[in-house]
This record gives sequence, structure tokens and C-alpha cells, in this order.
Amino acid sequence: MRYIDTIKKIKKYFILCMIVMIFGCSGNSNFFTQRNDPEPEYRLFDLLDDYPALYDAVSKIDQHTFNILLADSVNANVSAVRDILPPTAENMPLLVDMIGLLRSLLYRIMHQDDYDWPGDTYANYTNDLYSFLDSVSATSPGVSNEIVSLLRKVLGYIYYAYGNEIEIVMDDLNAFLKDTEGQNLQSVFPQLQESLGKLLLRTNTTMHYDGKDLRLGNAVEGVDAILSAVNDIATQDEEARDALYNTIRQVGALLTSKVGNKSFAQVLQELLINAEDYATQGGAVYSTDYNYFNDNAEFYVNTELINGLRQFWPGIMTLFIKAKGSWDTSDKPDYSPIYDPENGESVLEYLTRKLYNLKLNCGIDLDTYYVEDSLKRMVTYNAYGQERRTASYKVSYLDHLLFTLIASYDFGFKTRLETDENNRSDEPYTNTGGYPDFGYEYFHWHGEPTGGILTVNDCLYSLTSGEKNAIVADVGAYELSLDPTLPKEAGKAYYTASGRKTQCNFVFRSSFAFTSEIATHYKFPMGFDFPSLALLSGFSAGDAGIPNGGKAGIIPTQDLTGEDGSNNDYRTYYPYVGNGLGEINTGRWVMGWIARACWEGEGPYYYADPNALTREIDGKTYHVYFRPDGRIYAFVYKPTSDPQSWEYFYPVDGGNDVRDASNARLGNYYLRDNRYKAVWETDKIMLKAKWANSDELSEPLYYTLNRVVGNAGLDKYRLRKINGPENTSDDEDAGLTEGLTAGGLTFREKIPEKDARRECKSQEEAMFRNFQWLILEKKIVFIMPMRSYITVLDINGDVTLDPLVVTVLEANGIIGMKNLKKGNNVGYWNIKGNEGTDVIGCTGKDKNGNTVNYGDSYELGDGRIFVLVREDAGYLMGLAGSYVDLNTIWDDILGNGAVTPPILAHNLDPIARMAFIQPALVASDSAEIGNASATTWQNRSKLLPIVIALAGDLHEKSHYELPENPYNPVTNPDGDSWYNFGGNHKYPLKHLRDLIAMLDSPMVKYYKQPYPGAIKGWFVPQINNPTDAGKFAFLMPQPIADKFYPEIDFRPNSKLRSVIQVITESGSNATAKADGLLPAITSTKLVSQLLSLLQKMGKDEGIYQDEDKTSNDYTQWGARRKLFYGLEQIVTRIKCSKSIELERGYYNISYPDWIFTKNDDDLDLDKALEELIGYDASGDDQWGKGLAAFVDHRDSAHPNYKGYTWRNFYKMINGVGELLSNDGPI
Repeated sequence: MRYIDTIKKIKKYFILCMIVMIFGCSGNSNFFTQRNDPEPEYRLFDLLDDYPALYDAVSKIDQHTFNILLADSVNANVSAVRDILPPTAENMPLLVDMIGLLRSLLYRIMHQDDYDWPGDTYANYTNDLYSFLDSVSATSPGVSNEIVSLLRKVLGYIYYAYGNEIEIVMDDLNAFLKDTEGQNLQSVFPQLQESLGKLLLRTNTTMHYDGKDLRLGNAVEGVDAILSAVNDIATQDEEARDALYNTIRQVGALLTSKVGNKSFAQVLQELLINAEDYATQGGAVYSTDYNYFNDNAEFYVNTELINGLRQFWPGIMTLFIKAKGSWDTSDKPDYSPIYDPENGESVLEYLTRKLYNLKLNCGIDLDTYYVEDSLKRMVTYNAYGQERRTASYKVSYLDHLLFTLIASYDFGFKTRLETDENNRSDEPYTNTGGYPDFGYEYFHWHGEPTGGILTVNDCLYSLTSGEKNAIVADVGAYELSLDPTLPKEAGKAYYTASGRKTQCNFVFRSSFAFTSEIATHYKFPMGFDFPSLALLSGFSAGDAGIPNGGKAGIIPTQDLTGEDGSNNDYRTYYPYVGNGLGEINTGRWVMGWIARACWEGEGPYYYADPNALTREIDGKTYHVYFRPDGRIYAFVYKPTSDPQSWEYFYPVDGGNDVRDASNARLGNYYLRDNRYKAVWETDKIMLKAKWANSDELSEPLYYTLNRVVGNAGLDKYRLRKINGPENTSDDEDAGLTEGLTAGGLTFREKIPEKDARRECKSQEEAMFRNFQWLILEKKIVFIMPMRSYITVLDINGDVTLDPLVVTVLEANGIIGMKNLKKGNNVGYWNIKGNEGTDVIGCTGKDKNGNTVNYGDSYELGDGRIFVLVREDAGYLMGLAGSYVDLNTIWDDILGNGAVTPPILAHNLDPIARMAFIQPALVASDSAEIGNASATTWQNRSKLLPIVIALAGDLHEKSHYELPENPYNPVTNPDGDSWYNFGGNHKYPLKHLRDLIAMLDSPMVKYYKQPYPGAIKGWFVPQINNPTDAGKFAFLMPQPIADKFYPEIDFRPNSKLRSVIQVITESGSNATAKADGLLPAITSTKLVSQLLSLLQKMGKDEGIYQDEDKTSNDYTQWGARRKLFYGLEQIVTRIKCSKSIELERGYYNISYPDWIFTKNDDDLDLDKALEELIGYDASGDDQWGKGLAAFVDHRDSAHPNYKGYTWRNFYKMINGVGELLSNDGPI
């Protein structure tokens, strides 16, 4: 370890300086650690005699505590200490020439090359260690001049700014050093010493846990690696060094910035006051307002900073942990969130490298691509693109976006099936089914949370459902299809054949073709807990699919959901997606689609480089166009300028690409499955009926989606038509008893494959267009098939109905999901107002093979529902009885709500405007995108490409581990098609919820027992106006809200102040001042420069190229890998206790226990948080600690006021700002 030797020598001087400056530990004034001797009266060396204030301050440090802590560090690694403090021939006297020692230390650093370890291959690695050492080398050994120059600048500034107050400044400094009350230098210094000792000396071994070497936590080696990396970067990468300088200058610019008429010091003062009020123990708001802290039997909410940072830290730590490389054959567990066997990088190192790829592949150079204006727009505008200062709703775009993300990551519940309405527990809607007069009634309420997996019951609850009067009973979708079967033996007035274990004998589904003869191999068990996203298929499924999906993996033995991963799990079927991940959390599924559409080449738009490479394949010349991530998007053959003559081929090109099931090829290239598909088909659905007109059929009839009664009028929505319930002579039936091939519906994207609009002038333009397409136009299609069987008992005989219903929900983009509700008629779009048959959209076939056009809408964010129905009627003694026809399903059974619950639907606007924060939505093919003179393009969010790149890169490093015997319809039809619940899956985007949870606190509360018998609580979003609808008003369906609570508002509560809101402005949302820390940052280029620095470190050549990445010797690695390795080793030694939420298991995530298991070698984050954030004075402690006390001591209205002012705080902030800024007066 080349730099370990350096550190040892530097530590020698450091420890000598520290000991000589502060203590003579033995009676004869020699310096060495002497823990066992009695502590003599000691006297500081003469250097401080002329400075009584300093002498008094340092002399009051508890020498006993200091010696013990120092001795612990030394004794923990005696061999290292021998290297640092070798025996000397004579004891060094107490009086040491401090200036000479400092010069020797600097001389040692400057002339590092003379001290190289034998055989060291590095050369000249300190010749240019920042401009300071350049200057030092030029005047060597005149180090004193540089130090004096620096001091002269400091004193010059003090004189410039406070010329008549120098004595006051020095008096304040003396008072600070002499202070021994409360939290002071003397109490903190020993803890700093202990931490420094651990970093530089003591923790020179890795951690072991559960009998395994984790290869983490060697902080000493980490410091060495960081020094080596920083030295390489500073001396050999001029661009990175300049970027570092620019970042430091921008810090200075921030400290000297103004927000309106406020100085940065005032902004920071207001932030500290607000943080103390809202987020510290004893804070004025935190301690009195139950919206910010409450932990009673009902609910929990906690904005306290120490707990929030404990909640935040484990997720942050994992970002530093390297993935396990394919070459690593040890038994070390892989704790990284990403799957990276190729390079074995941490998340942060990987993303740093990919930031450079953003420049390399997309031309986005963060040196000149400033993001601050976009960040400012996020805090000065709301989610509807309106300026907050004049808008009626004043929650910022950024605050609203975080609320939306958390709601989408959290919302989802298994069904709570109850028979007693007294157990309603603040459910805002009864959502009943059955007929109570006959002793059969269920209430379908919300039960155990699913961790953000939206279920069929969640959607039906939001939709609301009506009932069909079946002679003696009103029955709806639940009773007819989803509830457990009510058997004839129950002795009720009717019986059913419902529930998933029965339904699956009549409903069949596959992503691949099958016939009626083998339909039983493709049973589809869908219960009320079935994940809604698993109803997606084809080119809309995204991450919801899995590579071994497309066939039911679990055939349940009961109708009610059992334990996760069991035969009675609710996740019984996943659609096929060649590179799918089985991710059915709503928020993560959306993030996955952003990556797919905008980064990985599944969107329609691409950069048509005018200088594109060409490739000759099979006698044709193809243009080679690339994806933003650097892989090939498509080969395009252009024989003429007419796009209709162009030919596209999308090749497999590494990464997470997978071969299309067709095995189509062009030359040596295989067609990839994960590509843009302008025309695509859904899963194949088949249904079976055993009854017609109350008669049991001699042979069952089979039905499928692309075989309906007719291709005109309402007949295209009928699988069987009863022209009138009076007789059966005019019925029309599309069913077959045999030979039926299951089919799906075909959908068409707005942008055809052969269309010149697809070609963009830059990768940036393509990313923005693809994002708008995904959010506002991409076809999102859910298909829900159900059998609805009932037999009604009558004194004159039984009446049996056997209708089949397939509900199709079609949305234009993610935003269109809020319009998945009934239109004015079957198949009508909610915005367009009709079927849209003026264009060819969704198509199928009728029983005669004719094409059926269900139409389309090009309105942004439009949505609709249509149904395909097998009508049936009952006849009793030749008389018409009850019936179920198309109108029954549409008018009576389907409710008037939207399938997407309002808490999600009403908060999609921030997603709709991620690219353009303005009132008007922008179509993907808009001429304003990419137009430099267009205001829309000028005001685009420059953060979007960075978000897309980071999301895309993390998505590429996600991993679904296949079961040992995976299903494949061709090569392994008997394989396992179930989700591999026990697999070692990686999905880093799932950690986003935990990283942003603290930032949006207290916008969700945790209700501990939301209903009787609950074993897990709910995270409840705090909506803007719950009126008197109860604490769970966020669950309310829109039709119920419209009828009984028209004032309800599902948007985030504007009266609450989230952490991000406090950072944004000094007052409440009502003021909409945007005068806080975030706006101050946007007045600089700090964020852009920091990103630019990381981008420059992302290169793979020069000092960043690894000599051998598989080596355990980090001297064989490039500078970036060494830097992040060093950070990994240090960060994993910083431990804290679990947050309250993690300790109690509130979150649907867990971390390895070693993260919270502390030993004497670890750096204790809890102690640091106590010192920094602290607590109010109480009991015998009349001072308190940290931020909590700091603000109180300066508040004349507070009982703990100490007469202090903010004067020196302002001086410190302004002074540091002037010293760092290149715009200051000095």
C-alpha cells in the first residue's frame, strides 16, 4: 500500500504536533502516551504563555479523557504506532519549533518523490498538488511566506469588513475558546480526536459478520486510497482540477449570494430557525403540533432530524458499496443495490462513469449545460406550470413531485373482506356486495398494505360498481366473479361459481398462442388481490413482466390470499417481457418505463446523426443510429427519401438487450425484443361458457378477444348477442366448441414506424420527445377477463346465467391512466368524446374474419373503457327471465369512477410536466421541441436528461434472477413460470422511496392499526382538504366524493411544511416566497459545476483506467475506482442506530444487520448527530446541545435565551464566502 507509508509518516508529524501543542503527558515533559501513570499536574508549553485565552481554553480539556481515548487508538494497533513513533535515542524536549515542524511536514509532502517505496511505479505524483503547492514548490523552502500570505488575506478581510471591530472579533474568539459551559470546544475535542484516531490509525482491518469477511470498513486503507486517487486527479487531470476549483468558487458564490434583498447568511439563519422549530426535540412547532410529531396509539409522524438522518443513512451507505464482480469467488455477500458482475462498481461510481457517457454519447457537457434555472423553476412554479406567487394552489412543483412519488411507491392494499359493517374503521365507502336480506354480504375494504402494488380491489373500489337485479338478489362484479363461491349447499336464494380457484377453470391467458384443446394448461387465476399492473401485456407491460412469464405460475388452492410466495399468493401470473423484472410497484414501474422509453431505445424517436456510420448487410446500406446509452438503436435502410420505403431493424447490442422470440436476423445480428413497436398485440385471452339460456350446453363454448359477433355498431363489443330476451331464435354467437385459437387485440402507437417525425437533430431532443410520448401518448392497456355465473333458485325452477365479460382499459400515456373511466357510451374516449373510428386504432376480428376497428384518440392523456360481453338470458317455463347484456354491464355493473384511485390520479400533473413546467402540455411531435427560438424549449427542464440518464443506467443494472428451471413456450414448456420469490433480485430504483422519505416528511402519517386486527399499519398521505370525510379520506372514490364531499382535494396539504418546503422558503406555502436555501443555490452554478466535476471523473482512459480491476490490490486500479473504494471503506465504518420506522418495521424494506451493529472501531454517527442537532435544555442540563440549543440561545423570547446574537454567525458566513469567492473584495 504505497500511500500507507505516506500516511504513517504524515501521521507521525500530526500526532507529534498534536501532543506537543497540547499536553506534556509525563512529569519530565517528555511526550509519549503513559496511561497507567498517575496524572501529574501539567503545564502547557511556553508557546501559549503569551496567549492566556488560548492557554485557558486548552488547559481546561479533560486530559484524562483525552489520554484514554488516544491510548485506545494507539493500543489498538501497536505495530502501526511503532512505525509512526519509533523509539528515539533521546527524549524529544517539550519545546518544539512549531514553525520548523510545519515546514518539515510541508517539505515532506512536496518532496514525496524522494520517499517512494522501493519499486514504486508511480512518478511525479505531487508536482502539481493544486495551485497552492505549485506556488510552494516554486519558492521552496519558503513555506512561511505562503502561510503568512494566507493569514494576511484573512486578516485583510477582517480589517476590510470590520476595521473598527478587530478587538471585538478577537474578544469573541477568545470567549469561544475559553467557554466551558454547555456544549463547548473542550467537550467536543476528545470525540473529534477519537474519530480521527479511528480513521488514521485504528480501523486498519475489514469487518467480519456472521463468520464472513465483508471486505468493508477498513477506514485506514480507505483514507490511503482516497489520498492516492485525489493526488492522481489533482496532478494529472487538469480538467478535473479546474472543475474542483470552479466548484469551490461556486461555494463562495453561494455564501455571498442574495435571494431578493436577503444575504445568504440571513437565508441560512432563517433555515436554521425553521429547522429548529420543525425538526428538533423541543422545537416550537415540533413539540406542540401533532402534524409534525406524534407517537400515540393511533398514528406516528416524526420530522425530527436525528431520526430522519438515521432513516436516510442506510440507503445512502448502500450507494457506496461495490457490487460483486464476476471474478470474486469469495463468500462475501453482495450488498450493492445494483447487479454489476462486469465491473463490480458501486452505484455512485457507476453513475459517475455514466455522467461522462451523457457527454460522450449525447453531447450534454455539464460545463455549459446549466441546470440551476430548471431547479429554480421547480420551486417557483407549481405542478400545473403556474407561478406560485399568483396561483391559487401554491405548493411547489418539487414538493408536489415528491408527494406523488411517495404516494405511487406506497399505495396498494390486499382486500379486507368483512361481513360486519361495524368494522368499517373510517373506510369512506362501504363497497358492499351480495344481498344482506339473504344472509350474504361482503364489504371489500382495504387491508394489509402491499408496498405500492395496486390490486384489482383497489381499482374496483375507486371505480365503484353497481348491481344487477337477478330476480331476487342484487349482485355485482364481486359476487359474480371475485368473491369466494357461494355454494348451493349454503341454502341461500342463489348460488355462484366465483372466486379465483373456480374462475380459472373458465378463464385462460397466455402471452403465447394456444388453442381451446389445451386451454386448461393456461388457466388464469385472478382474484380481488391480483396486481393491476399484471393485467398489462405486450408493449405496455414493461418491468411488470418477467422472462419466464406469459403463463400462470401459481394455481391457488383457495380464494383468499395466503402468505407471499405460497400457492395462495396473489401474484399468480406475470406477463412475458424478455428483459422484464417482475416489478409491479406503481412508482417503480413508471420509473422503469422512463428508462426504457427515453434511454434504452423503446421510444419511437432517435437521433438521426447526419454523419451516421453505415453498414453493408445483405447487399443493402444501412444507417447506424444509436441510443442515448451508446448502444445501437436501429439499422435503417433508406433507398429513397420517402419514409414509407425505409426499413428498420433493431439489433441486440449487449447490456440488458434480449433476443426477440421470433429469432429474426439481419446478417449476424438478432432482432431484439426490447424495441419500439408501432403495432403490437396484447396477451391472448380465452373464456369458456357451459350454459346458455338457462340450459347446460352439451359441449362448452370457447370465446376469444379477436372473434366478436360483428364489426359494426355495438356488435363489435359482443361475444354473444341476445337480440331480445323474449326468445332465443335471434341470438348470435361467436363461440366455438373446438378449434379456437386464442387471440388478443392489436394496438397502434401514435407514431408509425415509417415516419420522418421520428428523426431528431440531437440525442437531447430525442430524449425529450420520447418522454412526452411515454407520459402523454404511449398506449397503456389493461385487460381484465371475468366469468360471471349465477343460478337463482325459484319455486318453479332454477334460472342460470353464464355471462362473460372482458374489460379493456386503454390510456394515452401514464397521464391517461387518470381517465380510465366510462365515457358517454361504450368505447367512447373521455376527452375526444367518441369512439375515434375516424382513425384506425385498436383492432380485432369478428366471427367472419372481418377487421374490427375500435378507433383511437390522439388527445394527450386521453383514456377510455370498453367491454366485450357474452350476453345471456334466463328462461323459466318458456318465459323471459333475468338477463345480462351489454347495457347491463355498462350501465348497471360498472361504476362512474376512474380505475386509478384519486390519490394517484389527482397527483399525476408533476409527472406530466417533468420536461416542461408550463400550463400547456406538449405533444411529442411538437415543432417547439428542439427549436432553440421557442420559449417552450428555452424553458425546458435541463434536469430531465440527467434524471433519464441516471434512471436508465440504474435500470440497466437491475436484475431478475430466473428460477432454476425457467419456463419457455418453445424450449421448455414444462418449466417454472412463477415469479422467483426466493431469487437474488436487484432493482436499485426501489431505494428511491427510502431516500426521499425524509425530504417529504410529514406529508405521510403512519397509522398503526387502521382497522381491527391489523398486523401492519398504513402510510396515509395528508391531502389538502379532507373536509369531514375521516382520516382515511385519501381512499375515497371520486363518485362518492362528488356526491357527499364536493370540496375534497386529494393534492398535498398546502398547510403543512415538508422538509423540502422548509429548504425552499422561510415561510409557509401561502407566502410562496421561494426565498430559502434552494433558490439561493439556483442563483449560482454550484450544482452544475459539481455535476461537471463528477462527469470529468467518469472517463475510462488515462488515470481512470484500471490496470487490473480484478485485483484486490487497489494500487492496480484507476483513480475513480480508488476514490470510491476509499469512500466505501470509510462510509461503511460510520454506524448509527435504526430509525424508529426501521426498528418497528414500518417500511417495506430491510437492511443487513451489520449496518446497525456497532463496535469500538466504528465511527458512531449517533454521537455526531447528538452534537450537531442535539436537544433542548431540560432538567439538570440547562444548556442543551447542537442546533436545538444554538437557536434557542439566540432567541430572546425563549426560556433558554443566553443573551447571544447572530452577529458572529453573519461574520463567519460572510467571511468564508469572501475567502472562497473570486468576486470578493480581497
